Amino acid sequence: MWLRAALLAVLIPPAFAVVTVHFDPPVEEGPNLLANGGFEDVAAGQPAGWRWGTATPDNFEVTVSGTAHDGQRAMRVVNRTGSMSGYFTQSASVQPERDYLLTVWLRAEAGTWLTFVRAERDDGVQLDPPFDQRVYGRVARGNELFPVFLDPAWLPGSKPDLWTPLLLRLRTTPSMTRLVVNVGSYFAPGDGIYDDASLRLVKGDLTCRVEADQDLRSVEVFDAFLMPYGPEQPRIGAPLIATKPPPGTRTWSAKVVPPGGAIRVRVRVVTADGRETWARYPEEVE
Repeated sequence: MWLRAALLAVLIPPAFAVVTVHFDPPVEEGPNLLANGGFEDVAAGQPAGWRWGTATPDNFEVTVSGTAHDGQRAMRVVNRTGSMSGYFTQSASVQPERDYLLTVWLRAEAGTWLTFVRAERDDGVQLDPPFDQRVYGRVARGNELFPVFLDPAWLPGSKPDLWTPLLLRLRTTPSMTRLVVNVGSYFAPGDGIYDDASLRLVKGDLTCRVEADQDLRSVEVFDAFLMPYGPEQPRIGAPLIATKPPPGTRTWSAKVVPPGGAIRVRVRVVTADGRETWARYPEEVE
């Protein structure tokens, strides 16, 4: 009998933990406050409602792209040398002391990309102290070590040629009535496409929920911008959240509030069997 039991133990491998990671995003409300956020309305090569600006126009190629996240058009930006930055800019009226979510979709082959928001009064005067919140997009292919010396999984950033949502949550101050939104290329050679920019009122925070059929040994939440793409690679920076649930815990949840408002997180879950499960928010799409 003991031999049969031993054979069964060898032939039937141990069951691995089943882990599910859920993300409940903030709830957007109301209309898009940005005009022509989908870049569908274009005249003379420039999207209506937006203004393109850079100190070195010859360094950039700005064209209409038929590769769109949604609709028929998007805007392509090529930064030839990385010697200067360049941005599409638009201002929008907002309400004081309210929460907003800015979303911009980016598809890039290489480069460093920046979406940032500043605030001003209705008369165009910037606030003092200034308001500045930003979220960066980065692609491993633009790194000088890629692909000869390092695999892209070792480098921070998103996968090339996928649509990545850049999310920036912000709260207006009592004196804010207008936000200035800037999206573009930040001091690096690159080739990228922007589409579907939106600025909407929002309620609630990003919430991460974990469920497992084994006890949870640890849960960590990282800023994804600081991490290599491959989950098995070394992690950079301290986690935003690090917890070791008490024995017997199989469910866990927490609000995730990244400093600076940029929402891009990676979650690492370790179960009692020592196995890791990784998840990311937001997800990239083809």
